[in-house]
Amino acid sequence: MERMIITISQFNIVVLIIALISTLSFAIISNYDYDGIVLIKAQTIDSDDTSNNTNIIKLDNIPSKQVKVDDIDISYKIFGKGDPILLIMGYAGSMYGWDPVFLKGLSTNHTVIVFDHRGIGNTTVGSKNFTIDQFAADSAGLLDVLKINKSDVLGYSMGGMIAQQLTLNYPDKVDDLIIYSSFCGGNQSIPPNPELFKQTTNLSASDDDIKKRIVPLLFTLNWIKQNPDYLEKFASFVFPSIDILERQGEALFSWEGVCDQLKDISQDTLVVTGTDDLVLSSANSMILIEKIPGTWLAQFKDGGHALMSQYPERLSAIVNTFLDN
Repeated sequence: MERMIITISQFNIVVLIIALISTLSFAIISNYDYDGIVLIKAQTIDSDDTSNNTNIIKLDNIPSKQVKVDDIDISYKIFGKGDPILLIMGYAGSMYGWDPVFLKGLSTNHTVIVFDHRGIGNTTVGSKNFTIDQFAADSAGLLDVLKINKSDVLGYSMGGMIAQQLTLNYPDKVDDLIIYSSFCGGNQSIPPNPELFKQTTNLSASDDDIKKRIVPLLFTLNWIKQNPDYLEKFASFVFPSIDILERQGEALFSWEGVCDQLKDISQDTLVVTGTDDLVLSSANSMILIEKIPGTWLAQFKDGGHALMSQYPERLSAIVNTFLDN
């Protein structure tokens, strides 16, 4: 049976259609080894106005906790209700990098766990090398210490790489998998734009100047024109030290990748991408869905690398629908 792609342009019918289709599609996958894919084109919209929005998660109001995991102490926060979902942040980001509207949407029916990688925030550096495998081990260790036998996992950018490695190395710990703005590494995928990546390691200016140089790379010009105050979303962002950035970068670019292993992933998987991602080509999403059996695809029109900050409510709704069905 041929692979099916369903294109939906108006979001007000997306959730209803996915809810109806997903149950049938997953049944078809189970019975006929059919690869069901949903291609969702979210409308290009103005940014959500959260200036007076109480429908957000204020991480500052949630106490941080710290637990010993192997050679490091991991700083994390946990909130919400329902089945657990572990969020794995990307390069240079901390747990505060998750959009507060997106977090609110997930936490309505899931227990959300956010944490900082080694060397980020209040998580200690430890003595071990920074590698994608090690980050996956750190994530698995956190679940162990929290006595969570199995969790849904969502990985963003470098976090998506870690999520894939976690799923392959510790398959019993992962329920459903969401890979967001990421790739499978190696020579079978399209690596991050090296010129853009150099911008992120050039911290030879003030924080404000660095943000003005780097943050626009995460979005699209069209969306930026519609949202001239977008930098305010990153007002509290603090860059890690250059040492941590370089060590994370080395882990990212030295990763051998898992493209050939993705066929072994049996978890229900959703791949999320923006059509205009400048950091990691959206073409990587097509590679992922070809290699992971039965994968679903959510593709956001005019979405950049940080589409979570562009369309937080829509993204959380799609993730929730996928997980709940």
